[in-house]
Amino acid sequence: MNQLDRPTTLRTVPPILTSHRDADDRIRREDPGDSCLVGPCIGLRRPITRQIDVAACGACGAVKWSRQEVPMPAFEAVAEVFGAFDLVGTLPAINAPGVEVLLYSAPSVASRKMLEALPAFAWLYAAPGLAISHDRRHLLVSPAEDVSSRLTPA
Repeated sequence: MNQLDRPTTLRTVPPILTSHRDADDRIRREDPGDSCLVGPCIGLRRPITRQIDVAACGACGAVKWSRQEVPMPAFEAVAEVFGAFDLVGTLPAINAPGVEVLLYSAPSVASRKMLEALPAFAWLYAAPGLAISHDRRHLLVSPAEDVSSRLTPA
């Protein structure tokens, strides 16, 4: 059997939202168990650290964070979970929801395993004005505002 005879699978692409406000409104509107374009939205909570759980939908990008089954602020969760990741550099924001893409690497294998709790290769609206994705090795962060100019010394 050659490669052309092999069956192909189609991947669903998340809907393009016009702004982070659209994503935030959609996240507030949908509760776990609601349906999005592909099926049940959000899905099951998965542990991402010992205390923090995440529920994320790769189809619509919705993300909900909780600490011991109590909802927690999104920015607090993102900072606590990914705060130890190292900034590697920036990438062009091709097909990204924000104005740029910041590339981070995990400082350890244990930190890289935290990415497994999130759907890979999908932009997730982790906090207002902040989208994240990963390729199973690197964390990609796409903020709504340009922040790379503030990260490099003048």
